[in-house]
Amino acid sequence: MNMRLVTICFLVFAATTIMAQERVKKIEFYGAAKTNILHQDFNVDGDTLNLSKANYGHSLIDLGILVRPSVNTEISTEFRLRNELGGFWGGAVTYGIRKLTLKGIVNDAIRYKIGDLDLEMTPYTLFNNNYQDLVNEATVFKMAREVIDYENYFSGNAWRQQGIQSSYGFYLNNETFKSIDVNLFSTRNRTADPSSASPERLFSGGQIGLNTSYGLLTFHSANLFDLKNTVNDMKLYYNLVNTISANISLAEFPKFSLNYESGISKANYENLIEEETVTIEDYFWNFGLIYSSNKKIRLSVNCINTGPQFRSPAAQNIRLGYSSSSNVFPTIGNNLAIRNMGLIDYLYNDVFYYKSFDSQLDLYNPAFSNALPYGLATPNRKGFSVSLDELTIKEQLNLSSEINMISEIIGTGTTQLKSFMKFVAKANYDYKKWSANAGLAYETTSRDGQAYEKIELSSMLFDFGFDFDLTDQLSILFGTKYHMADGNELLAVYDSYNNPLYFDPISYNDQKQMLNSIGLMVNFSERSKLTASLSSFSQKAEQEYTFNQLQLLYRLNF
Repeated sequence: MNMRLVTICFLVFAATTIMAQERVKKIEFYGAAKTNILHQDFNVDGDTLNLSKANYGHSLIDLGILVRPSVNTEISTEFRLRNELGGFWGGAVTYGIRKLTLKGIVNDAIRYKIGDLDLEMTPYTLFNNNYQDLVNEATVFKMAREVIDYENYFSGNAWRQQGIQSSYGFYLNNETFKSIDVNLFSTRNRTADPSSASPERLFSGGQIGLNTSYGLLTFHSANLFDLKNTVNDMKLYYNLVNTISANISLAEFPKFSLNYESGISKANYENLIEEETVTIEDYFWNFGLIYSSNKKIRLSVNCINTGPQFRSPAAQNIRLGYSSSSNVFPTIGNNLAIRNMGLIDYLYNDVFYYKSFDSQLDLYNPAFSNALPYGLATPNRKGFSVSLDELTIKEQLNLSSEINMISEIIGTGTTQLKSFMKFVAKANYDYKKWSANAGLAYETTSRDGQAYEKIELSSMLFDFGFDFDLTDQLSILFGTKYHMADGNELLAVYDSYNNPLYFDPISYNDQKQMLNSIGLMVNFSERSKLTASLSSFSQKAEQEYTFNQLQLLYRLNF
């Protein structure tokens, strides 16, 4: 297998080199290189069995090749070569193909892509929800976050999929109905596994947008389904989500605009052995009013209602696998208990991030997000939000905030309803050679009732960063993250139909964790940066421990 891959890479490289010599303008090379080295000290009082120091890291290079055989066709591929720290003489070298995409235009009208695709629609249909452990991160943390994004193919809120995509549009020559844009795709979500009788699973859909003089009206469809007869079928799954969204400008009130999206979902679980089919259906709607007085201020009000059995696998997701554990200092204490992850693990250590989605609701951490853990598509939620999306003062200070008042639609395990409040505020300030940013996220969850029903949970996440430019090429960076959680929650564990099966009691007894970092960044050029940073982390909870870390991170884009 390795020799075959080496042979393919050699032939592709040789062919492109020859073509590059003959047709220079049709071949382009690009890439990225990175070296990431970390040293960590792990301190736990009374721990005599676990290791207290770790050195690890890697160097890698991604070489991209763009080949344009014709004016309307482009092939892009990326080859990766990676060497782990301490892998001398090629002993820890891995290599492979990171990306392969063919795209082009047919008859100057229809665009197509085959291979690796980055797909995104709306927060209710196809959407990779944001991280839950950040509000407005410091630059010294953003660089570590960019590494996570790059390695896990996170680009905005898009999901990296493999399949085919096509888009086209045409004008209607009408003053009211101006044009129609069509975007269709079909991807492979899961390969067939005969040993577990799991059939091939596809994800298909698209959107059709009608551009009018009043605004944009769009139909969205997202369908996750099993392909029959790819294994000896025992069960088949199908999930459909259809929505309509509208963005309307009000001619009589030019400072106001309306946003709307509503839709339905239908999930079928077919048991071929017992000849039974379970069907789950529900709906949602989201209505918003936006006010923009000028370029410096923007306000919005939204009302939401998402049914308790609304199912949208490509939108009801989280990025971080909270149930996973780090391979760096995995145990703690002389009883060798599994170490609970903290803020430093999420940014720097080897933890699990979801690269795709499936039919099951992922386990989330209510200490970080409980009001809308799966984004706007979180089932069993109703309420409203008020947002200050942007307020700019003297071109230097930028403010934004949002408050959500939400409750359950039906009780989970009881007739009592949970109530949620979520408040987020962000600030960014730039002045000459220095800049600062801050962010705060505060959530509360409450439920009345008998002692076994009562829930009181509060959590807070605070981000702060400060940058100072010593010269045009040298900058001092500082960042801090602080998180706290206090109270209790009954976390739902879902069955195969994503209905609550039982509730796992969780308590946080004034849990606190803090991550501080100071660094020095050298900008060799716009594409080349070296950062050295010192970090300290402490956690005060059921497990108490501290980290000290030194990181060297070099990045080059070419």
